[in-house]
Amino acid sequence: MALHVPKAPGFAQMLKDGAKHYSGLEEAVFRNIQACKELAQTTRTAYGPNGMNKMVINHLEKLFVTNDAATILRELEVQHPAAKMIVMASHMQEQEVGDGTNFVLVFAGALLELAEELLRMGLSVSEVIEGYEMACKKALEILPDCVCSSAKNLHDLDEATAMIRSAVMSKQYGNEDFLANLIAQACVSIFPESGNFNVDNVRVCKILGCGLNSSMMLHGMVFKKEAEGDITSVKDAKIAVFSCPFDCMVTETKGTVLIKNAEELMNFSKGEEDLMEAQVKSIADSGATVIVTGGKVADMALHYANKYKLMVVRLNSKWDLRRLCKTVGATALPRLTPPTPEEMGHCDSVYLSEVGDTQVVVFKHDKEDGSISTLVIRGSTDNLMDDIERAIDDGVNTFKVLVRDARLCPGAGATEIELAKHITSYGESCPGLEQYSIKKYAEAFEVLPRALAENSGVKGNELISKLYAAHHEGNKNSGFDIEGEGPAVRDMIEAGILDPYLVKHWGIKLATNAAITVLRVDQVTAGALEVSFKIYAPLYLIAAILRRRKKDYYKKRLLPEILQSTSFLTANGGLYIAFFCILRKLLGRVYSWSAGFGAALPASYIAILIERKSRRGLLTIYMANLATETIFRMAVTRGLVKPMKHGEVLLFCLTASLFMFFFRCKDGLNGFAFSALKFIVGKEEIPTHPCLAEHAHGPGSERDAQPPDERPEHTPASRGSCIRAFTRKLLDSICKHGPRHRCCKHHQDNCISYCVKGFIRMFSVGYLIQCCLKVPSAFRQAFTKPSRLLWLLYNKENFQLGAFLGSFVSIYKGTSCLLRWMRNLDDELHALIAGFLAGISMFFYKSTSISMYLFSKLVETMYFKGIEAGRFPYFPHADTVIYAVSTAICFQAAVMEVQNLRPSYWKFLLRLTKGRFALMNRKVLDVFGTEASKHFGDFTPKLDPRYVLCPIDMDVQLG
Repeated sequence: MALHVPKAPGFAQMLKDGAKHYSGLEEAVFRNIQACKELAQTTRTAYGPNGMNKMVINHLEKLFVTNDAATILRELEVQHPAAKMIVMASHMQEQEVGDGTNFVLVFAGALLELAEELLRMGLSVSEVIEGYEMACKKALEILPDCVCSSAKNLHDLDEATAMIRSAVMSKQYGNEDFLANLIAQACVSIFPESGNFNVDNVRVCKILGCGLNSSMMLHGMVFKKEAEGDITSVKDAKIAVFSCPFDCMVTETKGTVLIKNAEELMNFSKGEEDLMEAQVKSIADSGATVIVTGGKVADMALHYANKYKLMVVRLNSKWDLRRLCKTVGATALPRLTPPTPEEMGHCDSVYLSEVGDTQVVVFKHDKEDGSISTLVIRGSTDNLMDDIERAIDDGVNTFKVLVRDARLCPGAGATEIELAKHITSYGESCPGLEQYSIKKYAEAFEVLPRALAENSGVKGNELISKLYAAHHEGNKNSGFDIEGEGPAVRDMIEAGILDPYLVKHWGIKLATNAAITVLRVDQVTAGALEVSFKIYAPLYLIAAILRRRKKDYYKKRLLPEILQSTSFLTANGGLYIAFFCILRKLLGRVYSWSAGFGAALPASYIAILIERKSRRGLLTIYMANLATETIFRMAVTRGLVKPMKHGEVLLFCLTASLFMFFFRCKDGLNGFAFSALKFIVGKEEIPTHPCLAEHAHGPGSERDAQPPDERPEHTPASRGSCIRAFTRKLLDSICKHGPRHRCCKHHQDNCISYCVKGFIRMFSVGYLIQCCLKVPSAFRQAFTKPSRLLWLLYNKENFQLGAFLGSFVSIYKGTSCLLRWMRNLDDELHALIAGFLAGISMFFYKSTSISMYLFSKLVETMYFKGIEAGRFPYFPHADTVIYAVSTAICFQAAVMEVQNLRPSYWKFLLRLTKGRFALMNRKVLDVFGTEASKHFGDFTPKLDPRYVLCPIDMDVQLG
């Protein structure tokens, strides 16, 4: 016999066997922080000029060797949801300023790492977030004071080179002077006086071979192509650009040419050649000397192009074609027609050259007035040239940022240490628990110069100490000297290490927002995803089995439908949290309507759009009746209305009466409602026209009058066979030879056996439904507690539901038969009386949910009938609006007055959120007058008394 292990005292005793219980802080937050820390640590070693390269092989087996964080993240394809948030912040930094992506990752990772320390100390997540927001706001206020200089004239090549040098150094340390000068030449040459700068106008052409110092810049464009014809060089070129192939025109319709002899064949070919020559000659006569085509070049067209001394260049990319048109000022023509002078482009020289062993076509401008410049990069390997291209991209983006804002801050950690110094002082002056997170925010800035030092082989603590000492002496531009001995400090203005102001501004802002977003996410969404899948997977599987779906449905449609519904429920929970935080941020406080109704309304509306259209109506009906019940309970609580005893039974009787009447009427019901009622009451009660007794003598009655078939006598069999035959004969005699009215359609049974069989059939259905619903919970404990299997069979609710369904059918059928005997006809009005009396069966299984659902379904049926009759207007998208409003009402009750919410829905919310919806201090909500704390247990979070500040007169019990 196994020794019984007692459960630990406390909350664990209340849970089922096998349930998991996490005490203390939310483990979801720590797991998210851990994922973000590991990602930040991966790219932290690549930060700075001495950062290590990463070798990444993507899904296409392409190799990347780089220390560029944006490229690393793009090729890694991070899947963790929390880590994706800081990846998206890094991408946003790339789009906004084009540089500083690793700054965002390292800083956000440091903020989350230090936030974990604060949470383990005892601070709540909201206090950490509030402190970080205050510190970020203060940092952005201090940052303009850290500006040390600004770019005065970006048209000056030397000044532009100095501004770009720092950005290039972080990617290509040792080659920064050469590359910065090259990039500056390309940027300054196309920088117009109007001040509009487009980074796309600086092109890069990578040609393998030689070394980096052989790279060059030219005004115009370079294509790794060969000229198509014999003409390989043209001076003072006039360029005609065609987006179509350089070939004879093809007719739009198909035709057949009948050629009878060789002379006709020669004439046909001669005509095609003459047409082609005429087209090329007309282009040459227009003054064009170079033809650029976006399609294939025909041999015949190339022959005449050589004849008229036209240089032909073929470009396969439509983007290259558009950029070339922008460079030379041409218009791409869609067909081979002579270009006008306005449509032709101009270039000082177009020539075919050989760089290394690669043939290139160069479109070159001698004057610096072109709109596009090209950097021809040389290198020994493709990976090296790719990394140089990324450095060029950073340099060009730095030039663009300086065009927007010319301010510069000292680099190499100088700005970060200055911000850390001021924010630490600001934190010491702040009262409350936020001061701890403000100081940690300042400490996070130390990670950036520390990473520079560690990647350079210098002890980080020594460098941080020297930097603080220099800044306290007033040298606010002092930063880490990479080229010095050990942890050397140097003035960054003298060293020329400067970072654009906007890079720092957006980096701080985006990193802080990403860290706060990760901290705000708890496990409600994660729990919702898991629970949603557990809800919908068995539900859809059972529905598919009952509907006898084919194999293709299980292979192709079942899983997508489950995932779509799971996404809907998950989005509903996740968006509710997001809108709750947004409203609290916008309003500045929590109002009685904002925490529940205000946050749930937009969240529910967006979520229901994810769900399949075929299910929106059912969900809307369910939530509408739930909201109606909730409003009724609220009204009862406030004394506005009084509840009626057995009201749910009376409502069910009225609803069942009308439903059965519509079922019996011609064209009264259709679709699922008709099929469901047909299954419950049987096909014998399907709609019929009224029939009098004298008209009821039909084939059925004649058949009944006929004597039973005489069966041949069999030879004596075994005793068991005789017993079975006798039992069958006895049952047949009881069922068939009793009273049955001629209007009744149950020809195989008399009226009494007809009602009894209906009861037995639906009792079995109800009993089995309840058993199936309890199988998942009982199966988990079948091995630990085998007695649960007996509980599954003898549960009281199983018999109650069976008695309810069986009684409903038998009472309805019995009343219908009785009315036929009394009135001697079969009439639709009988269904009103029979349905009402059958509704009394709900006393066996009282359920407000069933009553309200059927009532809502009845209202929907009557509304659509009114639309068909032209009496009611049709409102498109009404189901989504009603669902959103109804769900918002239920969430309002779940937050403010749980006592008025349907218990089953409250249990569903707790299951969906892993019990976290209950972990709310409802005592503070008593100011709104709902008195939720009297009806629902209070919850006070466990806090460390050393870090809690509260008034002396406030009675707060701390864990």
